Amino acid sequence: MKPSLRPPRPLAAFALALMLLPGPAASNPSPLPLPEPVASRLQDARLSGSGLFRYWGFAIYDARLWIGRTPPDFADLSRSPLALELTYRRDFSGADIAQSSLDELESLGHGALARSRDWLGRMRTLFPDVRENDRLLGVIDSRGHTHLYHNDRPVGSMQDREFSHAFFSIWLSPDSSAPELREALLRALAAPDRAEVR
Repeated sequence: MKPSLRPPRPLAAFALALMLLPGPAASNPSPLPLPEPVASRLQDARLSGSGLFRYWGFAIYDARLWIGRTPPDFADLSRSPLALELTYRRDFSGADIAQSSLDELESLGHGALARSRDWLGRMRTLFPDVRENDRLLGVIDSRGHTHLYHNDRPVGSMQDREFSHAFFSIWLSPDSSAPELREALLRALAAPDRAEVR
């Protein structure tokens, strides 16, 4: 879900996609209402944190992370019901978001050739073009499947636990290309780095 100025390669969202240089400006958890898809798919959802992602000084999107009853399992995020919402500050094509997300997945080591081609094709099908103030939301459910929403409307699902882990790793891996945004998103967790995403 990460957009691309085609420059950007990350993180976004789910990408959920572009994070690289200047790092995001962290913000306090937003008082905005809980999106309906989060309320319906994530039991006992609570806001973990939020932050602004910038690229080359340009504001790209605001991100918010919700977690469920238990904190994320960084060894396998598909076992961790959670939701990540990106509110875009500018326009991006779905194709650029998909390509930027794939670039990030490959940089994190999730880039086997056949799998990458399959994921890219599916992301290109699922990810819509976004305009300023549009929201993309990704939710991992209790089965480890990822459900995607555009402005709270469903756009499709990925019933692939490996994809769920890899995709949300873009933002939540200790090796994320946007470590400050990761820290802001995981603010509510006492010790987010005790386990590593690989």
